[in-house]
Amino acid sequence: MKKNLIIPVLLVMLGCAENKNTYNSSTPFNQSEIKKTIKTIEGDVLEINQGKDGYTAKLKTNTEEIYFVTISHANLNNPTQYKNAKVGEKLKVSGELWKMKNENQITVREIL
Repeated sequence: MKKNLIIPVLLVMLGCAENKNTYNSSTPFNQSEIKKTIKTIEGDVLEINQGKDGYTAKLKTNTEEIYFVTISHANLNNPTQYKNAKVGEKLKVSGELWKMKNENQITVREIL
């Protein structure tokens, strides 16, 4: 009889055991500590990819660098600056620089 009682008790004990995932809490994540690199570029629009609330333009600078700049009303500091760019025209923008798959990306905050 005692043997039949031991197995369920062990299962309950193991099921209720505390899961101890440890991590270093001495360095909490704080978004305000993330350094944002602001970059201003000017270049020729090579292509436009329309999105839900804006577009991404592929720009080529005078130094032959390629940037993908995302322009949307929501991301602009002043949404009235929004402008629909066209392939072939020059565009000057400023915003947060980041990389995706080794490609330069800018989330545009200002159209200059």
